[in-house]
Amino acid sequence: MNENYTRLKLIFLGLFVLTVVGLWGYNALYVWPARTCESHGDWWDERDRACGVPAPLTVWTKRPAGEPAKDAAERPAARS
Repeated sequence: MNENYTRLKLIFLGLFVLTVVGLWGYNALYVWPARTCESHGDWWDERDRACGVPAPLTVWTKRPAGEPAKDAAERPAARS
């Protein structure tokens, strides 16, 4: 009977250790990087687990903020 208690004690201890290691691993791989990325003001992509830096639209269009697009303003409206 005493052997059964010892065996059960070791089984529950092993399950506890595996659970704790699993939780620490999950936090280290998923939670902590996301919090670090978002604390810097960046965007966290959960699917790729990558931290992205937001880029303003003026970087892509190469024009100052608030300036309208000249192509769209010069074209006449389409008639149907």
